[in-house]
Amino acid sequence: MRKVPIHFTRLPQFGYRILKWSFNYYIFRKTSPLICSIHVTDVCNLRCEMCGVWKKELKETLGFELYKKTILDLSKSCCYLSLCGGEPLVVKDIFERIKFAKKHIPLVRMVTNGYIVNEQMAIKLGESNINEISISLDGFQDIHDKFRGKEGSFDKAVSAIGFLKKYAPRTNLVVSSIIAPWNIKQLPLFIDFVESLNVQHNFQAIGSIFQKVENTAYSGTEFDEKDLTLLMNIIQSKKNIVNSKYYLSKIPEYFLKRNDFVSINEKRCLLPNYFIEIKPDKTLYICGIVFDTGKPFDLETGLSNILKSKEFKAEQKNLENCKMCEKAMYVCYLEPRVSFPFGKLIKYH
Repeated sequence: MRKVPIHFTRLPQFGYRILKWSFNYYIFRKTSPLICSIHVTDVCNLRCEMCGVWKKELKETLGFELYKKTILDLSKSCCYLSLCGGEPLVVKDIFERIKFAKKHIPLVRMVTNGYIVNEQMAIKLGESNINEISISLDGFQDIHDKFRGKEGSFDKAVSAIGFLKKYAPRTNLVVSSIIAPWNIKQLPLFIDFVESLNVQHNFQAIGSIFQKVENTAYSGTEFDEKDLTLLMNIIQSKKNIVNSKYYLSKIPEYFLKRNDFVSINEKRCLLPNYFIEIKPDKTLYICGIVFDTGKPFDLETGLSNILKSKEFKAEQKNLENCKMCEKAMYVCYLEPRVSFPFGKLIKYH
């Protein structure tokens, strides 16, 4: 992404871990997780049509003790931690989890729908010193409430932004919006609205790999080329957009070819060498985009033990030839892929 919010006092630690990874990888071919995404819980208070997590019969939450042990293991290399769900704010000890992570990892962010963020919760989030909070908003009230499955979710999210701006002023706020057939005509005006909130804006082209949503929010993927061209021109003219120029440039190709395919033109994917994803059921995947078919690792055996195992290294090698990013433009996998190592940052940004 174009902007990485991090307090200047953590910059040396952040930079050191990146340099350490680069040295170990290019000199000794040793890898370690720089980026980790932890799905803290499956529990969610919304019923989003583009997500199937809330439909799970068995909803789990990653235990706090295992979470802390994992954070300590991550502290040896990780510089970027993303906490998501489900809805992470429904976890009772989420503030303790954030504070614990902040002691050991330079940059910590959280993804939330904002529905339960009130004044008191915003104060606690501000006290946690979390670096970034991403709040999901896909359009104005009629669109957002319909596809998030709960009346009032738009007003709650906007209210959350107001509380966080007041009580967590050092936290970077990002509105995350899906681009889909059902909101594309509304997005041009909505982009101006988000800009007026004085927050950053991130976009996700809707995909159909996760949660088997083809027959719900993803169905009917016909885009009017004029609508898409207008939208992309507006997005690229805004200064508060945090997507990479590369990601934005690929959106028309992705939608208009109508084959869920975008060419990245790389011989192999390096993401498996610096990314891991952890699920609430204590499983670890090297890349979450293949969690239906990829190899799961048991987190209870210890992150350090997993990283040293032959099975983990074999799965890293196997995923270097994965093409799933080219079939669905998921921001949380494609953006890190085109932002690191440094050569890619220069090439794609």
